[in-house]
Parts: sequence; structure tokens; C-alpha cells
Amino acid sequence: MYSTDTRSLVRKHIFIALKGKTNGHKFLAQALQLGSIAFLSEKKQQINNIIVVKNTLIAMIYTASNFIKQSINQRIAITGSNGKSCVKSLVFLILKNCSSIESVFAIPKNYNNYIGFSKSIYSISHKKKQAIFELGMNHTGEIKTLSTILNPTIASITSIGNAHSKNFSKYLDIIKAKMELFDSLPNKCIEIVNINSNTIKSRCKNNTNCKIFTFGKLPWVDIQYMHLNKLFIVIFQNKFSKINFPLNNIHIFENSINALSISLSIGIDFALASKCLEYALPIPGRIFPIFLYNNIIILDDSYNSSPESIRVGIKTLTFINAKRHILILGPIAESQPNYMKSIIESIQHSNIHISIFFNISLKNISSKIYSLNRVIWANNISTLARILPLLLKKKDVILLKGSRKYHIERVAYYLSKLYKQKY
Repeated sequence: MYSTDTRSLVRKHIFIALKGKTNGHKFLAQALQLGSIAFLSEKKQQINNIIVVKNTLIAMIYTASNFIKQSINQRIAITGSNGKSCVKSLVFLILKNCSSIESVFAIPKNYNNYIGFSKSIYSISHKKKQAIFELGMNHTGEIKTLSTILNPTIASITSIGNAHSKNFSKYLDIIKAKMELFDSLPNKCIEIVNINSNTIKSRCKNNTNCKIFTFGKLPWVDIQYMHLNKLFIVIFQNKFSKINFPLNNIHIFENSINALSISLSIGIDFALASKCLEYALPIPGRIFPIFLYNNIIILDDSYNSSPESIRVGIKTLTFINAKRHILILGPIAESQPNYMKSIIESIQHSNIHISIFFNISLKNISSKIYSLNRVIWANNISTLARILPLLLKKKDVILLKGSRKYHIERVAYYLSKLYKQKY
């Protein structure tokens, strides 16, 4: 296979000398000593088995693209502002149980750079027949390029919100950037369309050579879903299935419908796929439940944060039966100046009893905050540690939300120690 870094180079791999912060051409001799069998370079060297190209990065991307197009039959691309990792994990769960774990590959994490994306392609075994990719982005054009490399046969956009809003002047630009996935699809592919999202529905590709597979709450879609009295029901081709989720997690349920749509669109059995979803495990840092004594539950959603993901988290929090719903909100890394206004509106329209704002600058706070039920300020983790033991009661459910760069997950660790995690 291929390597671009001598620190992680494996014997008999091909070494690609890339130019960046460090010039890989300086390490060709070291790569030879470490056991590389061939080399991709922009300069001629006195080394055997060296291939000279004009641009090693373009050559790396081109060969990765050719490799996956020729070796993987079903290439699934997932993007969106929220839920990408969850949908990817759920699709992998279904496919590995309904086909064969030996034939399914899921990208370890989302990449919005071409080097990481290409290297992940090179790591795919020739035994794999299905590959699931999570496409991230920070700027316009990134998803289009990643999609061109992958040439997906199935594509899904989970949602479009204000994530990465610092890099875009207006929301319409975020929509265009996310929709690059559908806009760049080849013919004869499958688009998974969430009919509940007017943005995605109105902008899906109008191409008669592409199959549109729809899901939503309306009766005419391919997969219809509903939740009645905390009961989750899915209907497909006049068959229905009841799915049980821990804590009646509405967030996991809605992502599950997306994953189910992807799986059914390639012929997986409806009953088997639905049953697989009941064994889905939550992902740490992504509305991950932590059960404490006194029936206190923490929903750790500290992996990342945006106004849209906060709204999703609040919806999930208030959907769970609890004596009190408590929100602990930390800073957002990528946001526009007035981001707190929309968040406070979401809190206003929810059943949140206590809102704790952690390490958030006062200049970002909207005047609407004074209309909330109960508000507590904490400047740092030490302050929060003094407040929480006096505040929490039996059967409280706490949503812990904030960008991971601020290490808000330490609050979950502290509470787990204080109240002794049950399991």
C-alpha cells in the first residue's frame, strides 16, 4: 500500500513524497532504509523503483480514485451538518450483519482534505465490496472534489445547518457547499432524500438517470416513519416495523431512518435491517448516555457544537422522561457573532428547567436570555464543580453541549466520579 510519512511507514509500502509544511522528498533515503519497495517523486533520484511525476499530490489522488472505482462496487457518500458519523456507523452496522463484515469498509473518520481521504482509500482491502465514506467540509468546493475522487453510487445529505458558519458569509453558501454532493453525482446513482427537509428536497438533483429514494413522515415516500407515544414505527412497501431505542432517543431514530434508506436502496432485507438498528450503540461524545446513581443521566454531546446541533440536542433532551431537563452549554468554536440568539429561542420553546452557560462571553448573549426559566453562569470548570452537587436531584437528565476544543467533556468525567457511574 501507500505511505506519505516515514514515521508511520510500513515495510513494502510505496512511499509518496508530498510537498507541504515538510518536503517529503527529503525523506526518500530514509523511506528506502525503512523498507519501501517503490517511490513516487517529483524529482529524479538515484534510487531504484522510483516513478517521477509532475505533481505527487495529483498523482496520489488520481490513483486513489481509480483504485476505488475499479475495486469497490458500492460507494456510499454521507455528508451534512449533523449526524454524519451516526448514519455512517448505523449503515456499517446493518451491512456487516446483513451481508458480511468481511465485505464492508467504513472510513474511520470524516476527511475534508484530499490527502487523508486518499490515504483512507488506499487502506481498503481488496476483499471489500462496499465502502461507506463520511465527507466533511470547511470551505466551498471541498465536497465536490471529494465526491469526484470517490465517484459515489449512493449519496445522502443528513441535514444542512449553520455548522462552519465562520467560513461562509451567508447560510445560502453553506447550502450550496453541502449540495455539491448531489450536484456532482454521476448518472445511475442513488440519491437518498430527506423529504422533511425543504432545503434538501427542493435542491436534489433533477436527473432522470439517477434514482431518488425518499424518506420522511409523508405517506407517499419510500420509507415513512412516525413516533407515537415514544413508539418508533417504520413503514416500507406496506410492511411496518417497531424499533426500540434506549432512552427513546429521537436523534438516533431519525438518523436510523437515513441509514435504513441507504441499506434498503441497495437491496438489504427490511426486517433484518430494522432489527439490526436495535443493537446500535451510541457514539462517545455524540449524545452519549452516561447513567449515574439517583437515576441521573448525562447526555454527553461534547464532540462538536453548532446552533443546528444544539437544537438537535435540545430536542433529544426534552424527548426523554425526566424530573427536570438541564442544559449545560459551553462555547461554540465556529459560529457567527449572534449565534446565541437562535439558541436561546430554541431553549424558550423547549421544556428545559435550568440552563447553565459555561465559559460563554457575555457579549454573545441575547437579551432574550432573561425570558428563560432559570439561568446559571459558570466561568470555568471549578465554578461548575461547586454548583452541580448543590443543584442536581434524582431523575435529572443533563445535556452537556459544547465544542471539544474547550474540553467540556471533563464535566461528564467529574459528574461520573461524583455520582459513581452505574454502568
